[in-house]
Amino acid sequence: MADGREGTESRIDGEDATLRDLGLSSYEERAYRALLALGSATASEISEASGVPTGRIYDALGGLTSHGAVRTQDGSHPTVYAAVEPEVVVDRLLEVRTRELRDRLERYKAQRAELLADLREIEVPEDEFWTAVMGPEESMELLLERIDTAESSVTLVADTVSSQFELDELGPRILETLFGAYRREVDISILLSESVFAQISRELGRGDGLDHRPFDWSLFELRASDDLHGNFTLIDDAEICIAIPNPAAPDDLFGMVNFRDRHFAARADATFERAWEDARRITSLSEPREE
Repeated sequence: MADGREGTESRIDGEDATLRDLGLSSYEERAYRALLALGSATASEISEASGVPTGRIYDALGGLTSHGAVRTQDGSHPTVYAAVEPEVVVDRLLEVRTRELRDRLERYKAQRAELLADLREIEVPEDEFWTAVMGPEESMELLLERIDTAESSVTLVADTVSSQFELDELGPRILETLFGAYRREVDISILLSESVFAQISRELGRGDGLDHRPFDWSLFELRASDDLHGNFTLIDDAEICIAIPNPAAPDDLFGMVNFRDRHFAARADATFERAWEDARRITSLSEPREE
């Protein structure tokens, strides 16, 4: 026989919040709400007022007692129940629920390493693959996702910044993702056009980048050049993301193509190396351009 326990899982989906979100069964919640309205009452009175079946009311009241949501009157026959104040009950339930969710999160985190180790045992063939997305937001999500997979190197080349992006919002997102790669000991090289470097210097010249905390640009190899054409990101010398400008509005980002092809990536890397050798080294966003 069901007791309404199906409501104990979180239902944060736009519906009105209930005590079931914090761990009570539907019968327990109905009994508690009825008891609040009654003030104090016996089990049979609570059953009648709440609609909880007589055969289940004691289970519901027992659950409420274990949750610290009701009190009983000593020595009364039959037992008389009173509801604990809502502020106290909600805080108690929330504390327990928070502890349960924290423990569950820790279990999930502990399983992450085990799952990754298991999945990495599967040999993935180095076949060629490509995918494409359209739109600036979709393109940026794809780029950040692929950078997150980098294991050895990331080479980022940018000769323009799409007018569709606010640099003070986009910049910190890219920096956070690159910094995550840096923490994984990934080598990071960034080659910018002089115009993009000047734009970034204006927007992030104070060194802010990660939640307005000073960012140490010397963590990355950063250079600027006037001899760049196009935006692309090379990952682990095997994969490349190429930004596609809108042919009707070249300053806008139309989409992005992602290739996994070592031969194609090698050609892109050769192009990068030629531009890199002639580019000037940058150690600070406030560094002036040499005339």
